[in-house]
Amino acid sequence: MSPGMLQSQLGQASRKINVWQAELRGAFWMAILLVVLWILSLSDLLLHYPRPGRVVAWALFLTGIGAALPQLWIIVNRRRSVFATAALIENAFPQLDNHLINYVQFSAQPVDSALQAAYLQRGVPEWNGINLREMRQWRVYLRAYLVCLATILFVIAPYFWIGDAWTRAVRRVLNPFSNVQPVTLASLVSVQPGNTTLVQGEALNIACVVRGQKGQKVFLDLWPTDDKNSTVIMGELPETGRQEFTHRLPKVSAKLAYRIRAGDAPPSARYQVEVNAPLAFSAIALRVSPPAYTGLPTNEVDALAGTAAVPVGSRGEVRVKCNHPLASATAAVESGTPETLASKDQGFQWVGSIPVSSGQVIRVAVTDRGGATLKNEIKFQL
Repeated sequence: MSPGMLQSQLGQASRKINVWQAELRGAFWMAILLVVLWILSLSDLLLHYPRPGRVVAWALFLTGIGAALPQLWIIVNRRRSVFATAALIENAFPQLDNHLINYVQFSAQPVDSALQAAYLQRGVPEWNGINLREMRQWRVYLRAYLVCLATILFVIAPYFWIGDAWTRAVRRVLNPFSNVQPVTLASLVSVQPGNTTLVQGEALNIACVVRGQKGQKVFLDLWPTDDKNSTVIMGELPETGRQEFTHRLPKVSAKLAYRIRAGDAPPSARYQVEVNAPLAFSAIALRVSPPAYTGLPTNEVDALAGTAAVPVGSRGEVRVKCNHPLASATAAVESGTPETLASKDQGFQWVGSIPVSSGQVIRVAVTDRGGATLKNEIKFQL
């Protein structure tokens, strides 16, 4: 065998050794990652992580993969000199009796002695009797694969006790962006009214539908801005199945937030209740334009302050402003046909013209965007 051919075979042997070492290290990392996955899945099963917690668990698992892959890549692509490879093989096969390493060293130097020439001419006949696969130490690899098999069974085993709850926990860890929900003894089907807006002083009815096992309690968490945070027990499931629960807040005077918790189910979203002041008039004005024959000037009266003097035949311009944006506003003399007022500032101020030839009252009616209505009267004397 020529030195060049032996060096080529040593290069192939080095690559094989790299693959075998990577195989062993890969089995080690696989066992570690499976144990990490089991721990993360168990924690999600018990704690029901929200999405941020699932993302953190997923990131930890990816960190383990990120630590394993570079190591395996380095091991597979490790480069050895022919001397290092020969020494590694000599250590595994004592029967070579240093012939391989001596041959490699002599072949790398100029032939300057008869002893060196004779050694090279002899070659390494023992090399052909070497089976490199014996370097794999099958007992070590067998133990490694048995450990991997044991960890796989370790990860699968909880399924046989708790069924789909375990597979859901594993899926929630491996894909934190999915909408897979954990298996719980209770589940929150719906919450009403969700986010809403009330008029200050109104009552608020909060309702929810819960499905689950008998005895699961339902809680209402409240975060008012004008009082201390509190938790109310809405009730508990009297039997396995579906049940509706309600709680009434008789008077809501300030903005608040709330959520509902049912047994071990994930809590509902944190809903916001906005509170608006009751609909009220900020201003009502009557601009009176007397007939031309009277020679009287145009006059504007604060209708909330008193009674307006209106010459017969005048035309009145009604101006209305409220503390909320309005959806509509009308004005009518006595019980006549209402005139629709118009707004040019997104519903805060409304203006309309109405003839005044009889009566003593202009009736103003407004409706805000929430459906609340309010009425007032502009009193006048002809």
